[in-house]
Amino acid sequence: MTDLSPLVGTEVRQIRLDYQVTLLLVDGPASQERSAGLLQIESSFRLETEVGTWTITPSDKNSHAPVCQLLHLGVVPAHMDGDQTLRLGFSDGSTVTVERDTQYESWNLTGTGVPQVLVTPL
Repeated sequence: MTDLSPLVGTEVRQIRLDYQVTLLLVDGPASQERSAGLLQIESSFRLETEVGTWTITPSDKNSHAPVCQLLHLGVVPAHMDGDQTLRLGFSDGSTVTVERDTQYESWNLTGTGVPQVLVTPL
């Protein structure tokens, strides 16, 4: 199992919305970053906040709006289950859960100071 603890303490510095939802997760000031990860989510995922729960489908721009609430939030816990489900918690209590897809790559993580992960279809 991959250790995602290097993501703890990072902040969502940028969100990119297209056919993927991409979060730029960075820890530290620009010149002294401990880690900088690019998390690309390619399959539908669940976002839970104090306001509600949404299913975000990256290819459906009408589902993207709730993701913007994550901007500038810190990652508190970060975990990958044995079945490669991604679970991220944020400083406001929000959570993102990305389960492994049966047909497509569900998520991947690249960058410096973070593990390199590619979750392929079942």
